[in-house]
Amino acid sequence: MLAHPDEEKRTLARMFKDEFDKYGDPTNLSQTEESGVLHNLLQDTRSYASHLTEPIYLDAWLNDLNAKEEAFLEAVAARNRSEASRAARIGQVKETRTAAETAYRTLVDTVNALALLNGDADYADFIDHVNAMIDRQKQVIKTRATNHAKKKEDEKPGELS
Repeated sequence: MLAHPDEEKRTLARMFKDEFDKYGDPTNLSQTEESGVLHNLLQDTRSYASHLTEPIYLDAWLNDLNAKEEAFLEAVAARNRSEASRAARIGQVKETRTAAETAYRTLVDTVNALALLNGDADYADFIDHVNAMIDRQKQVIKTRATNHAKKKEDEKPGELS
């Protein structure tokens, strides 16, 4: 619109171009900074009366930019909610694991004390069964760690020979 043949439209276009130039190029900024610049730019341009923006068709462009900025802000909010939820789940997993480890230690101490007081014979089957479960779980954990390490190795970019 800066080259529009109508002088009034060129003048309006120059006024808004100066407003845009005041903020510079936001595309080189971080997403948060870019969003802040766009928010300020939208507020500043919306402060002009519609009789100034309509002749150069700026309203349609500003409405589109505003819709996209709102969609971006909603996506950021959704990401933040998701990350907060994930952090809460990680905390729950840690609490549960700690409680399970405490219960396991209590069980081991109780069985060992009973075996010491009453002799191993009455508890031998139970101790063998629990030890077999522990060995099985250790194997599962070792397998998972190995698979995780292999997966990370597979994700590395290949080297030329």
